[in-house]
Amino acid sequence: MKRKIFKVFYLFFLTPTVLAENNFSKLLEFSQQAYTASSDKAPMPLISLEIPNADQSQAYHAQSLLVKKILNANPQDAIRGYKAGLTSKLGQKKFRVSSPIYGVLFAKGETRQKQSVNLSSAYKLMLETEVGFILANDIVTPLSSIEQLKSYIESVLPVIELPDLAFDNLSKLTGINIVATNVASNRYILGDKHTLPIDFSLNSLTTQLTVFAKDGSKNSVVITGKGSDASGDQWKALLDLVNHQLEKGNSLKREQLLITGALGKMVPATIGNYRADFGRLGQINFNINR
Repeated sequence: MKRKIFKVFYLFFLTPTVLAENNFSKLLEFSQQAYTASSDKAPMPLISLEIPNADQSQAYHAQSLLVKKILNANPQDAIRGYKAGLTSKLGQKKFRVSSPIYGVLFAKGETRQKQSVNLSSAYKLMLETEVGFILANDIVTPLSSIEQLKSYIESVLPVIELPDLAFDNLSKLTGINIVATNVASNRYILGDKHTLPIDFSLNSLTTQLTVFAKDGSKNSVVITGKGSDASGDQWKALLDLVNHQLEKGNSLKREQLLITGALGKMVPATIGNYRADFGRLGQINFNINR
C-alpha cells in the first residue's frame, strides 16, 4: 500500500512568558541527553530528576525539542502520525497523571507484517495491541463531536505497537517522564485497512496476542484486550488525540496514522512467533528474534 509521508514541524513557541530562560536551557540539555540515549539504545533520563520543578507542559516542550533533534539528524525520516498512551484509568493512576498522554510516530518506525524485529533494536522492547486510524483529509481546527471526527477518517486498522520503555528506575517513572521522552515511541506494525463505514463496533472488539515458541514446543496468550480499553471508547480516545495535537498547533495531514492506546496490558517482548487476533479487524503476524 503506497502512502504519502509528510514532514511536519512539531514545535511549540517557547517564549519567556511560557518558560523561564534557565528552564529553557535545562530543557535543551535534557532533550540532548534523551536524543543521545535514544541513539545509543541506552536508558532514558528522567526529567523529574534532571529538572525537579518540571510540569507536564514543560515535558511536552522537551518532547518537541527531542522530536526536532531526531528529524534534523535523520533527513529521510518524517512524522508518520501520532499516538496516545495511558488511556486507561489504571495506567493513569500508576504513572500519576489524570488524562492520556501523547507522542509522535516516525515513518521509520513502520514495520511490515511477518517481518522480524530484534530485541536488540531497543533498550526494553514492549508489545501492545492497538487500533489505528488513517486520515482521509487534513484537520486544521479542533473538532467538536465524534460525528464530525468520523467524516475525516478514511479507514481503521489493527496495529501492534512495539514501544521502547527505555527506563531503568521504573519506581520513579511518572507520566511526565514518559511524555518528555516521546511516550516510548519506537516501532509499529500495521494490519489491513478497513474503509469506513464499518458494520461493527470498535468498542466491542476483542484482541488476543499469542506467542509461539520457535521450536514449536508451546504457545501462550500474553495479551487479551477489548476496544473499549482505550478511554472507554475508541472514538473518544481518537477525538482527544486529534484535539490535543491541534491545541498544540500541529495540523493533521491526510493519510497520517493515529493510534489510540493499548488494549489490555503492555508486556515485554520475548523471542518467538506472534499472532495477534483482532476479531473483525483481522490478524497480524510477526516474529521477535534476538
